[in-house]
Amino acid sequence: MRPRRMAVLANLIERRRAIIQRMKDAHESWKHAVSQLAAGTVKPFIDSFADEIAWTIVGTTPWSRTYRGSAEVRAMLAALQARIDGPYRMHVERFVTAGEWVVVQGQGDNLLTSGDRYDNTYCWVCRVVGGRLVELTEYMDTALVLRVFGSSAQRAS
Repeated sequence: MRPRRMAVLANLIERRRAIIQRMKDAHESWKHAVSQLAAGTVKPFIDSFADEIAWTIVGTTPWSRTYRGSAEVRAMLAALQARIDGPYRMHVERFVTAGEWVVVQGQGDNLLTSGDRYDNTYCWVCRVVGGRLVELTEYMDTALVLRVFGSSAQRAS
């Protein structure tokens, strides 16, 4: 191979490595924010939301739909938080990453103001770009949501 071609190829490889490293660093920062939920530290996670975030709760509960934009997602989370006695907690059991995608498996650990437990099991399929949460699809025990919050639970609009 000619020296010029080799230099171009080496430059391309180095740029690709730098991009991959930036993506890994951004994912690690975001994963750290999610891991802090176990201690009830919610702010770093919420601060990671992109302005254009889309959070979809799968199912047929009163909470199930796609919340669009940081303000709407924060309102939904505030409505949930209003029912929890203390800060929201979720213990992360597993992270799986592939490119921009991160899958989070977690277990809730929450006492509601009613005295009931709300320890849902979660699987979040997330798209994280530059350390910002752009998209989250949430799979959980919707029967637990209905049992604990009721079928006519008031939720964020």
